[in-house]
Amino acid sequence: PVDAAPAGPGWPAGAGRSGRGRRRDRRVYLRRYPLLFTLLVATRHRPALRLGRTVLVHDPQAYLDALARLGLDRAAAGTVGGTAHRLGADGLLFDQEGPEHRRLRRALHDGLGPAGVAKLRPVWTAMLRRRLAPLAAGEPVDLVPVAAELAGVTAAALLGVDADPTAL
Repeated sequence: PVDAAPAGPGWPAGAGRSGRGRRRDRRVYLRRYPLLFTLLVATRHRPALRLGRTVLVHDPQAYLDALARLGLDRAAAGTVGGTAHRLGADGLLFDQEGPEHRRLRRALHDGLGPAGVAKLRPVWTAMLRRRLAPLAAGEPVDLVPVAAELAGVTAAALLGVDADPTAL
């Protein structure tokens, strides 16, 4: 069912309790991308389908295969790699190609896959509870430093270093 609650590793407890948010998201996406959703519905019984430069994927293994085998222009305008290149930050995971990119993706998979996210969740939760506590008292919170610290604690945890998250 469309509004079924997600379950299993990597999903927070109680995820999907309310189908209302999921239905709202679906309406927003349907209005924004009507052709995409029509194609997704029409092809849902196929694991993957390539239409020109677009790949529609419904199967988790086909998704991983597509990411590993398809040639992507990671530095094209409008991509994260293109933006990094435009800003002078070349050599990042976002704009790499070929074997080096695949090697780094595989290395990051353990830290960013479901098991890795389960390990990171307590780190995120502790930091966010501390930084967002003033909201409970009605005080404002500047989210820019919160986002920077969240990125820093994530990087420190993934790298296994004890470093000041705001310095990262």
